[in-house]
Amino acid sequence: MDIEDRLVREAHILLHPTRYRIAELLAEKPRHIHELIEALGEDRRLVSYHLLTMEEHGFVSSKFDFPQEAMAKSKPGKKYGVTDKARISYQFLILEEEGLLGDNRKISQL
Repeated sequence: MDIEDRLVREAHILLHPTRYRIAELLAEKPRHIHELIEALGEDRRLVSYHLLTMEEHGFVSSKFDFPQEAMAKSKPGKKYGVTDKARISYQFLILEEEGLLGDNRKISQL
């Protein structure tokens, strides 16, 4: 499989609306799953499934987090963040959506 096929296949991972939104939220700051569930308004199983898919393809990383403050709202658990791969792919999708990639007609208007 050549690099173009691999890139197209991997880009497809972030084209799913829920995964795209997860990448958008995690690009702002790392979050626990309960924060993602609340922000997305989705079922925990669905969010877990998408996080696992994204982690398997290298778009998300996780680490176990212990809140530092004794009265913290968050409980100990995995905290998710986007990888550089996801950050670049997410920015690419934004540029493409804004018409700054692919079709040169919009670029000439800048």
